[in-house]
Amino acid sequence: MGILADFLIKHVRPVDDGWDLLTDDPGLRAALGGWGFSNLEIAQIFVEWRQIQDLKPDTQAHRQRFVGVARSISSARWDELYHTPKSTVMFLDAAQIKELSFAAGQHAITEHLEVWLTQPAMVAAVTIHRASDRGEFASPLPKGVEVISDAGGNASHFWKLL
Repeated sequence: MGILADFLIKHVRPVDDGWDLLTDDPGLRAALGGWGFSNLEIAQIFVEWRQIQDLKPDTQAHRQRFVGVARSISSARWDELYHTPKSTVMFLDAAQIKELSFAAGQHAITEHLEVWLTQPAMVAAVTIHRASDRGEFASPLPKGVEVISDAGGNASHFWKLL
């Protein structure tokens, strides 16, 4: 897959058929295992991802669940890795994940790779602001993302929503 596992963990949550795509990926399981996660912990991560698998951000209650997921990812990232002013999480289905992966694979070592999703727009994108803990839904829905791709043709760093 043309997306680094740490990029997926920090910036992508699978929805719809994206859950099956990622949880069936042996490379992702191996990366998580390489970071010291046990098989039980990996299974728990995938169960947490499943919380929003079938949700659409079409009600206030569902939107709050998306924000809650983004907030927990952002908090963990800030606690374990590094502090940034904000953190964005994209909620993508399998076609969108594959599109991002394919685009990065075609453009190795690209600093500002714009990936425009053909259809549909992202299911949701939520940015958490560290100073206020405020969750902000991208509206209108982004139609793409700007990333950095590494020498292996993997999306490795998030720049911005498009």
